[in-house]
Amino acid sequence: MPPRNPDVHALLAEYQRQYGQLSQEAIKLIQKYIDEGMNVEAAVQKALTESDFFSHNEKATITAIIASVANGYGQRPVDPITVRQVLLHKSWSPDKMNLSKRLHGVRGEMRQTIIDSISTSMRLGKGWTQTARDLYEGYGYGKKIAQAELPDYMKRLVDQSRKVLAGDRSAMDKYLAAIKQAESQIALLASDGAPTKSLKAAFSELLEATKELNQKALDKAIMVAVEEKSRYLAERIARTEISAAWGDGFLAKHRADDDVIAFRWVLNSRHPRYDICDIHANADLYGLGPGVYPKNKFPKRPAHPHCMCLIEPVYAGEIDIDPRKEAEILNNAKFNPKAMEKFLEKLPRDKQLQLFGEYGLKAWRKGEDWRQYLRLWEGHADTKGRLDPESFVAKSAEPSIIKLRGDYSPAYEAKLLDAAKVLQDNGFIPREHALNRIVGRIAQKRLPDMDSIIAVALNGYTYKTATNSLAKVKNGISVHFNEAGEITTVTPRKNIPDTWEMIEDD
Repeated sequence: MPPRNPDVHALLAEYQRQYGQLSQEAIKLIQKYIDEGMNVEAAVQKALTESDFFSHNEKATITAIIASVANGYGQRPVDPITVRQVLLHKSWSPDKMNLSKRLHGVRGEMRQTIIDSISTSMRLGKGWTQTARDLYEGYGYGKKIAQAELPDYMKRLVDQSRKVLAGDRSAMDKYLAAIKQAESQIALLASDGAPTKSLKAAFSELLEATKELNQKALDKAIMVAVEEKSRYLAERIARTEISAAWGDGFLAKHRADDDVIAFRWVLNSRHPRYDICDIHANADLYGLGPGVYPKNKFPKRPAHPHCMCLIEPVYAGEIDIDPRKEAEILNNAKFNPKAMEKFLEKLPRDKQLQLFGEYGLKAWRKGEDWRQYLRLWEGHADTKGRLDPESFVAKSAEPSIIKLRGDYSPAYEAKLLDAAKVLQDNGFIPREHALNRIVGRIAQKRLPDMDSIIAVALNGYTYKTATNSLAKVKNGISVHFNEAGEITTVTPRKNIPDTWEMIEDD
């Protein structure tokens, strides 16, 4: 089995755990507001706002990404402010969209996914309840069926509805067809006799069961919408950006290492299907061995959303080439398109189809260039990541903020150091003055808590102040930064001064 990076998967698992906690709070609030009579859109919007769902999710995502950088390099960066800014605002992907914009942009998609899923469930539930009510109340106004059990068409409706409720998506078409059939049977009922008591009782039970089942279906739809459908969108970003950040840390450490002569693409052990990653890992395109690339020519990574493939350093002497000519061979190594052609030709047709699709495979087999049709092919480029090694090189034994200069009581000093650690764990370096302001104003209840301050520092609106410093502002809090990116103070803020200028994040 191919190797995997257990630390990166542990980071993703921790993110998933935090998302699960967020989703439970949102689910309870959505259920509450729908039960109170709100329409779906209003209930979802109010629940997500009240729980601060998106801000908390983005904080968890960024925390995992910064930790992944440290995992890739092998130690935490000593310049976390710069690292965080680079990861948020510098794009690595072909669409040129940075993480900050990606996180903000997915909010609407997640919100609409939740609304659509719940609305669909409620529409189906209302239609099913009305069908059962019509059967119960309108039975007898048509053809008399004198048997004390549900007709076959109602049995089919109940059967298919249970399958849909259990999550069987393939049953949806049959369920909708069963509703139509039941409705048409109701229309044929004639008023030539009243239903028997036992039959009426059966329909009464069906109606009550339908109401109960609809509530369960709605509760499940809310859970699925938040826990599964919207989680997929959030996790797609988290998983891919965690992988990209790991690569940035890895490259920052190994690219400048003279003992590392090449890089090897390694498939993630959980790689689900045959795709471009299998080519990156198995094709010998430079004559250096399967999946081995010169340090300045490497496939774009991650290769696709959810890609968690790894990079391995290849050290001098590990490639099966004449060591006396190693430097010359590496310096002159060039991409060999014919080697790719031969690699693709040897693959079985089912794998070729996964790589090209039906249309692309036909075009390639007719002699057209495979590069025009190979899915997710982006060529090879310089492996320089987004981060410089200097972000990880210690300039002193420990951050200066830990060495407090003031004369404090042991209890108060402990509070200052606790606040400093929370900020540093989230990628921020505070000045001692800022720590005093934070601890003092929280004690005075002028600021809410550390989580709220972190949320503003991560996701607040950016302003240039009258003194040309930067401030992040949101929810009645402003967090101020100096030119070095250090937090200088945190204040309550009801109104934005006229002299401040809002800055759009790049």
